[in-house]
Amino acid sequence: MVREKILDAAFQLYMSRPPYEITVEDIAREAGVSKSLIFYHFKNKDNLIEEVAVYGTKKLLTEWEINSVSDFVEISFSTIVNRKPLIEFSMYVAERIARKKRFERFKELLDEIMERHIFPVFVREGVIEPKKIALLISAMLDGLSLYHYFYNIEDIEDYRKVVMEMIRRLKE
Repeated sequence: MVREKILDAAFQLYMSRPPYEITVEDIAREAGVSKSLIFYHFKNKDNLIEEVAVYGTKKLLTEWEINSVSDFVEISFSTIVNRKPLIEFSMYVAERIARKKRFERFKELLDEIMERHIFPVFVREGVIEPKKIALLISAMLDGLSLYHYFYNIEDIEDYRKVVMEMIRRLKE
């Protein structure tokens, strides 16, 4: 219960301010716990950030209903356009993971997301080579989110239409 309270408070903070501004003291204050209690549950700030990323991803997946390829694309574009703090936090986490070469946990998380939430809708909708195409579309959307973050693409809606047309053409 306390651990989840800390994770939730941290995730809310990371969604409200630039991640490099958030301190363990801020998280403790937001969660209503001591800093030492945070370090009891998480061995260091890097571990806390990794756990917040996993927690936040799983939390968002429970909010998002991905029942079709169209849902997947719509949710992705909504995130790209409306959730800039999430994109910023994702980049922050990715940089920390890359620097520490701690990929295992996130590879497992990505595999779980793809296997449970993404691949099945591509299979169900008859997309040719569903796993490859789902991974390719996901990577393309991740890249587009970075471009939109840095350059604020004005015609982002046109890209959504292009992605949907590509997927339509890839169905059997």
